Amino acid sequence: MGFASYLAQCRLLSCSCNDPHENRSSSSLCCPHRRHDRVFVVACSVAVWLLGAALLAKPAALAAPGWSAPARLFETTSDIYEPVIVVDASAALRLAWSMHDERSTPPSQQICITRFDGSSWSVPIALGAGPTANAPSLAADPFGDLHLVWHGLMARLQYTWASAADSTNTAAWARQVALTESNMRAQVLADADGGLHLAYPARDAGGVMYRASTDGGASWSEPRLVASTTGPHAAADFTRIAISPQRTLHVVWTEFEFPQAWPPRGVFHARSTDGGRTWSSPTELAGKGFDQVSIALVDDQTIHVAWNGMASVWGRYHRWSSDGGATWSAGKQLFSAGGTEGPPPLLVDAARRVHLITTYDSSAWHMVWDGAVWSPPECISCGVDAGSGLLEEPTAVIREGDQLHVAFWRARHQVWHMALPLDAPHRPSPVRVAGWWSERTWRRHAGGLRTLLAIGAVLGLAATWAVRRRRRDGGQP
Repeated sequence: MGFASYLAQCRLLSCSCNDPHENRSSSSLCCPHRRHDRVFVVACSVAVWLLGAALLAKPAALAAPGWSAPARLFETTSDIYEPVIVVDASAALRLAWSMHDERSTPPSQQICITRFDGSSWSVPIALGAGPTANAPSLAADPFGDLHLVWHGLMARLQYTWASAADSTNTAAWARQVALTESNMRAQVLADADGGLHLAYPARDAGGVMYRASTDGGASWSEPRLVASTTGPHAAADFTRIAISPQRTLHVVWTEFEFPQAWPPRGVFHARSTDGGRTWSSPTELAGKGFDQVSIALVDDQTIHVAWNGMASVWGRYHRWSSDGGATWSAGKQLFSAGGTEGPPPLLVDAARRVHLITTYDSSAWHMVWDGAVWSPPECISCGVDAGSGLLEEPTAVIREGDQLHVAFWRARHQVWHMALPLDAPHRPSPVRVAGWWSERTWRRHAGGLRTLLAIGAVLGLAATWAVRRRRRDGGQP
């Protein structure tokens, strides 16, 4: 801000009377026709300019109460899409996003991943580079492995995994495998036993599908239909999945007009109580004009969902269920601003409070449900140095029960991170060890085990042949 701006501030702050001969407010000190005006204006302006220079050397304001100052993690000339943040078994944060370089020849896309160990973020690595790499979904299991799914070439979901301890090395990630065709945005989730659950939108108007893995991603179940779309001119996207403590599966999704993929036709929910073999009839949570739904479970019975209104409907909305999704509260508009800017993350801390993160007006906002009502929206990126330009597609995670971490992109070229300590019990991340006898170990390392068995068999045959020959030679005269 320059001298002229601070001069204008000086006049606005110090003038209080109205001068009919001037186009601005005035007072006995700063009106041009009053005594000592010129001296005061110059002195005031110099003082304010010097004060402004001092302020510009420091952050203009503090973050929202309790929040860390925004940290810019990454900046690029390429475009950034759909970041996702998780906590691994060592309590380290993992952040992934899709990056598109439309200026390269040919244009390329890739999935970037970085790690936060509590003090610093690692240099991002790139996976899945090629013509198409969109909509990453990242899951961390209790055995210390990371699982990555994204929408890749030929509209196929790609899958890879790595040990979290080695995941900052590109070479540590397994060869990617094409799982199935899909419209776009799937979600993979790990349960407390390390089982993997995948909900995804089938290609075109094929509905919503579910697959599972019990061996760490080495093999996957056959696809099962969660729900058909509401008609041949509807296609699913933005699938989200959640698992209750008693292993009830909940899936939510958005339907769009097909084949245009716009506008949205509504958001829906279905559940399974038998491990995904059968599913309830879908419940329409909101109708036309609403999209990008998210879900969070407080316990087996208490479920919260939140979604967006498209730009012309506007707003953020909420419903909740106290009976496991059998019935739902009436929809409630939380606020009337914001369009299709990414599903608003819902998270539950160790004190059973529900946190909502969303964006609108190029700012990030936070609300808390205490079990009865929502707190007023709090802008967590306002008045702080959090970059400039469009801000959308927030992602968030609760770390060890008592820390809320939020990330978002700014102006499509930057990734930012903020954190808030919570008044909630501290719950360390659960860690499990897979024994050598487990299905997970045998299937995942089947190739290496087969090689070891083959080598052992060859060595055994060689030893047997050698013993027999020695005995035969020893029996000769």
